[in-house]
Amino acid sequence: SLPMTLTATAKLNLIAVLQDSAEVLGMSSDTCPNFAAFSSDSDWIDALSCWIQDSVVMSIKRLTKMVGKRIDLLEAENQKLILQVSNFEFKLQESRMLSKTKTNNPTQQ
Repeated sequence: SLPMTLTATAKLNLIAVLQDSAEVLGMSSDTCPNFAAFSSDSDWIDALSCWIQDSVVMSIKRLTKMVGKRIDLLEAENQKLILQVSNFEFKLQESRMLSKTKTNNPTQQ
């Protein structure tokens, strides 16, 4: 990678933006690599790019899991509704049969 140097202010601004982004992605912002721990800016930038990739991958996994759970809930609701409709149709047919029986045979009460 190309050697890069950043001013301390640029580093702090970059970290602030990344931490905000991490929180939006649902990641812990305190896992963001601190530039003071690296001997060169390019090493720190490499660590940052890895951290950003990990953050995005983790958030995609988390979102996929959430969407999967939501789909499972919707499937369960759908099954309940199907059962309710079937039950209603059955009761409707049953009441039609009873009313036919009563009209065909008025002596039976």
